[in-house]
Amino acid sequence: LSLHDALPISSVVKGQGIDSKKIEILHNYCNTPKENLAHESKRGDYVLYFGRISVEKGIKTLIDVCKQLPEIKFIFAGTGPLLPMCDGVKNIEAVGFKSGEELNSLIKNAAFSVCPSECNENCPMSILESLALGTPVICSDLGGAPELVIPGKTGEIFKAYDKNELKEKQTSNWKKYLTFSFGNNKEKQEEKEPQAMSFPTWKSWLRTSPISLIPTKKTRVSNVTTIPPESKDRATNRMHL
Repeated sequence: LSLHDALPISSVVKGQGIDSKKIEILHNYCNTPKENLAHESKRGDYVLYFGRISVEKGIKTLIDVCKQLPEIKFIFAGTGPLLPMCDGVKNIEAVGFKSGEELNSLIKNAAFSVCPSECNENCPMSILESLALGTPVICSDLGGAPELVIPGKTGEIFKAYDKNELKEKQTSNWKKYLTFSFGNNKEKQEEKEPQAMSFPTWKSWLRTSPISLIPTKKTRVSNVTTIPPESKDRATNRMHL
């Protein structure tokens, strides 16, 4: 099975005739310290890509688009086999691998981040980390990425491999996102106060196997880990919470 033939677990399960009302999708989680949640009203004048710099991540497509947008500065944080392609591109600054507070600062202050992946990633952490820090995301339409971004509210979605559409999305949203803030979004302020999101406790996970697709019970399907069918006792002992 190639990366291009892969599908998100949620899509596979829904395609097996399981009632979608009995499926609950749990996306990946990211740990964001509270002090990093203060969203910037004035952002840095750059677009951020962070992750592996390799072909399946859409780097060739992104670099070609960067060359067509000399007025926009791009920062690439990461390492990989295609890193040399950044050399000589005047509006790309390759800063190497970053993590912790350094990476959080780059994300939080970016006008927006871009996830141009050309493989079917299940639930890209780069998107979750960006949104958790209040930074909009422009992502491709492959895999589970489109499930995470709300066009016009938390970012934009473009057709994978389409350089023209990626260029248009970045150009049309560049100035908008320079002063964008989830917290200051007028439309969001007019909405009712959102209710706190509830997540299952570890005890509830022990009572229900994540792959127990029995139609009479509500099934939780995780985009993170698939546990082989075993007895409850053995599954309990082997689960990593």
